[in-house]
Amino acid sequence: ITRLKSTPHTQIIQYNNININVFLDKHYRSAMNLTDFVNKIKLSIEDLIYTRKNGYINGVSKILMTNLDKLDKKKRPIQYIETDSVFYVKEENKWAEDQGDIDKGINSINKKQIQKVQSIMHNNIKHTDLYVEMVKEVTNGNSQMDNEKIKKKFRKKYIVNKIIMLDINCL
Repeated sequence: ITRLKSTPHTQIIQYNNININVFLDKHYRSAMNLTDFVNKIKLSIEDLIYTRKNGYINGVSKILMTNLDKLDKKKRPIQYIETDSVFYVKEENKWAEDQGDIDKGINSINKKQIQKVQSIMHNNIKHTDLYVEMVKEVTNGNSQMDNEKIKKKFRKKYIVNKIIMLDINCL
């Protein structure tokens, strides 16, 4: 910390600020773009059954976390900077603070769920009760409040802490 100016009424302090984008570009450069990650997610009937039994938020959270966990930590398109309480997302081969990209990803997963339910039921018309339950659950969510709850669930799991960045001494 460097004290730049001090008067009886004003004190300006400059913090040794870490450029998070530079850190992520350097140490997480092999991460996928979020859109590519979401596009590669293949849903199973088990995913739909889990969502039906456990609710939209838990279902989408599980789908996201299961697929993120399949990737090496440095290939994940989402990182959470705990000390700033900010998500960073890789999109168009660049890291940036999330500006709604995660919400778009969540919405895409929701659309995939709906399409999967439709394709399953198109091929198996006997189970209309199950179809109605699944459609009800996957269309029940998808509000901004639901998206925030989903992000909160995986926030703790995908943390990059500034202290780690300092220890790596990347800048």
